[in-house]
This record gives sequence, structure tokens and C-alpha cells, in this order.
Amino acid sequence: MPNYGDLAADETLIAVAHTHPYDKSEGEHKNVSFSGIDLFRMVTTDERMAVVNAGETEFAAIKTTEWDTMVSGLDAVKKQALKDEMKKLWDDTFAKQTGKLPERVEPAVAAVCEKYHLLYYKGTVGGTLNRVVPKVIVTPAVKKAELDDGLQAVGAEEVPA
Repeated sequence: MPNYGDLAADETLIAVAHTHPYDKSEGEHKNVSFSGIDLFRMVTTDERMAVVNAGETEFAAIKTTEWDTMVSGLDAVKKQALKDEMKKLWDDTFAKQTGKLPERVEPAVAAVCEKYHLLYYKGTVGGTLNRVVPKVIVTPAVKKAELDDGLQAVGAEEVPA
């Protein structure tokens, strides 16, 4: 969890990043994308982008203007209802999948990002991140330069348009 209290008045947090290590007791999985909680928390946080470093693979979820329109004006009760909807879609999609954890998580993340207007990128750590969803063009709610700066800070080279 980021320390939101250490932001100076003239600073804006545009991204949060974390890792997905799985130890031996959890199956030592690598390349596991966002958990449902990673995505749901975007409803109530100000940062524009979430990044997960998961072994050899890195993932990014980025808010869009469509997301902003959907979330703007929601009170706490409606935000919780939105989180609950997102959780149900993530859980239901995950439950329908077979295979190892990374292969089960990926469709759940893609389904949530597609339905709720989040850009979803995937790529190798330190390499280029490629858009997975949406398949239609949406407008990132931050400038491409800000996305690139945020991703470069966590080791990715660039975000293709």
C-alpha cells in the first residue's frame, strides 16, 4: 500500500506498482496478473495506473475518460456496489477457467478491464507493454508521456499507442 501521506502538496501520484510473488506454500506461481482487489481498489483511489511485476511479466491497468465518466459522482454506497459488480465478474470469469493460476487469472482481468473501461497492458519486464484490452479505442485519462514516465519508473520501456 502506498504511503499517501508523504506526497508533497505539489505532487501527484499517477501510478502504484507492486509485485506478485508466490512462495513455495502458494505454488511458486510466476506471471500472475492483477488480483480482483488490485482492480477494485481503482474505484476509490486517485492514481491513474496500477502496475504488477510478476516474475518475467509486467501488467498495467490504466483508467480512461470512459472510466472517469462511469465513476464520477458516485457516492460511497454506489462505489461499493461498483466494486461488488467488478468482484463478481472477476470471480465468475476466474471460476470458469481451467489450468494453472496465471491462465485462470488472465481472462478474469481482461473481462473486468473490458467491461469497466480500463486499458490493460501486458509485456516482459523491462520491455514493451502491449495492449490486451480493450479491442476498441478508448482515451487514456492521462497523457501518453505520463504513462510512459510512470511505466519507465517501474522498468518498462514504453507503452505503444
